[in-house]
Amino acid sequence: MESNLREALSGNILIKHCVELVPDAVNSALTDVSCANGYRHLFLIRRSPLDRLLSLHFAKSFNIWGPDHSKFASEAEISRRLAGSQIPVESLLNQERDDRERLSTVYNSLLAHGIMPTIAVFEDLYNRTDCNVARALFARVSASLGLAAEEDQQVVDTILFGGSQRTRDQYRDFRNHEDFEREVSKLGPFQLGSSPGKLARDALQLPEGSVASLFALRRSWRSDLVRIEGVGVDPADPDADWRVSDSNSSYETFTGLRSENFQANNSALPNAANARFAAIDVPEASLGEVSVRLGRFE
Repeated sequence: MESNLREALSGNILIKHCVELVPDAVNSALTDVSCANGYRHLFLIRRSPLDRLLSLHFAKSFNIWGPDHSKFASEAEISRRLAGSQIPVESLLNQERDDRERLSTVYNSLLAHGIMPTIAVFEDLYNRTDCNVARALFARVSASLGLAAEEDQQVVDTILFGGSQRTRDQYRDFRNHEDFEREVSKLGPFQLGSSPGKLARDALQLPEGSVASLFALRRSWRSDLVRIEGVGVDPADPDADWRVSDSNSSYETFTGLRSENFQANNSALPNAANARFAAIDVPEASLGEVSVRLGRFE
């Protein structure tokens, strides 16, 4: 098997490798041979197990894998069949656990080879709300694979605005959807790789009177980078901006992102509807030195 893989991968072919669908021995051998041949590695994952499992089960149940599902059955017919169907709860939960373990095994094996895998999170790329962040992520992922993102603007527009499979609303027609949703929530979101480190206690630096907080610190688009998110405003200076930096660098920070929850709880504050920020390129090794500031910067 390894000899055949070495021969096959000597041609620098493109591979979409579904880790969960092949034996562990193949995963291990493919990892070793691809690393030896200098391949670049991209993980495409979903953070939400609920959406992933329902999408997968729906697609398998109805053989519908795209937006043209009306060719195969009418929406009324699909709804009727769904109403009589049960989600195999325990089976899907076990599959999610097994898939996570297999993906993590391959990911950790790449790290052991000295590789820094690229990570594309479905929910971050297909995100119309944070278009600028999604575009930046797509550009970084493309560059990491040696692709020219500027030539693929049409692809990005299709991802962001081309529409979805349009079947998600129908998932609730499964007879035991609420039971499944309750059980799958216990798994929590899938975060590939170990959790990143922590910021210093005094990392968040705010003007007096500000209403703000950090709420997310997770693995970013590459295995050695962290994504930092937060939300807040300075009532005395509505145009104050966010900056994420350390002693050596100031990291690109996307500001003015929609913040519906923050607005709902702070409706009287100026700019509360667009008070969220995200920095996606922060090195994990620098987290202890990073400062997150709200203010005016030259």
